[in-house]
Amino acid sequence: MSEQCPLVAGSEDSQMMDAVTLVLPDDLPSPLYSLEDIPDVDSLMVAAFDPDEGCIDSFTNPTGSQEEQESSDKVVDNLCLPCKVCGDKSSGFHYGVMACEGCKGFFRRSIQKKMEYKCHFTGNCPIERVNRNRCQHCRFRKCLAVGMSKESVRIGRYSKRVKQNNLDEIRKLTARPETSEEKEARERHEMEMYTVSQTILQAREVTCLYNKTMVNTLISRRKELMERLKSGGKPIIPASYTSDLTEEQRRDPKVYAWKAFLEAISPCVRRIVEFAKCLPGFMKLPQCDQMQLLKQTYFEVWLIQVNPLASAIDGSIILGEQVLFDAGLIADMAEENLWRHILEFATAIAQLNLTDMETALFMASTIMNSDRAGLRQREELGKQSELFLECLRRELARKDPQDSKRFFK
Repeated sequence: MSEQCPLVAGSEDSQMMDAVTLVLPDDLPSPLYSLEDIPDVDSLMVAAFDPDEGCIDSFTNPTGSQEEQESSDKVVDNLCLPCKVCGDKSSGFHYGVMACEGCKGFFRRSIQKKMEYKCHFTGNCPIERVNRNRCQHCRFRKCLAVGMSKESVRIGRYSKRVKQNNLDEIRKLTARPETSEEKEARERHEMEMYTVSQTILQAREVTCLYNKTMVNTLISRRKELMERLKSGGKPIIPASYTSDLTEEQRRDPKVYAWKAFLEAISPCVRRIVEFAKCLPGFMKLPQCDQMQLLKQTYFEVWLIQVNPLASAIDGSIILGEQVLFDAGLIADMAEENLWRHILEFATAIAQLNLTDMETALFMASTIMNSDRAGLRQREELGKQSELFLECLRRELARKDPQDSKRFFK
């Protein structure tokens, strides 16, 4: 399923970048920048999160009576379902899936000791009860593919809420065990989702400008830059960002602020183009569809990446070690509604506490969206889009089913 990541600059890259363009407000002098055709500012929010609809409201943990909880525990404890990794008799929920004691212990040790395995065979060894110790690499990969969660090893057992969420499926499987064909189809689909998820995560790691190290560095500099701003009174913007403005344009606060903003986001936009080209299925689309997807999604993906850098407290956003858009500079852009949505969106994302994998899948699903306007090969894109969304739902549900429900509300 994975595709090679084509990160080579060239004429095609230039065409892609040309497609990702911005347009300035009508009253600004032109040309100011090479980017054109920005979507309407009121439509620049990611559809999955609408603060006005209460998607980030707190929720109450579902609780039941003591009898209900004891009944649930009995259902789980008395199961005779096979381990989803090796097929041996499972002993209950372990790290998000029904698993035997052997696979539970193997997965826990692999995570805690940060083991790195290598397959000495074909790279796709069958994992069954009788041969599960033969290849640790393929066994660990299957653990991840069937849904075992690394995060749950670090934080401990899953809550009863997560366990309760799986009881209906468990009862169904107990009533009618899987056939060999169903088991093979399920495992094939689980491996496909795992491969797609890993490909997207690696694409983000290779292309993302605002990785964890960069974000932590910038956040640590916020206080210093705010103090410099107060003491100096001048915007914290590199002179090179506005060096090609005329003296008259430089004296216009709106022109100055927009030019600085467009220069500040350009490096990240280029990385977003590279990220899109790494996504499974993207490069197989007609070039016109690739252009349409990039033009309509780059700003939303940019928002997903920079949300940790926006502060609703002081109304600022830091985009580089020497790039700070404070409340005053943002006000000069004369787009109050846009920035209100940006800060609300940043708050919504922060409350979800997404992992790197969840963030990568969120970005990929935003780009590969078959509902975008002007697409020609919508049906083929729709299949890939559904696969990405399924991968994202599974990642969220593994951590907490309520996260998945809130996210897709």
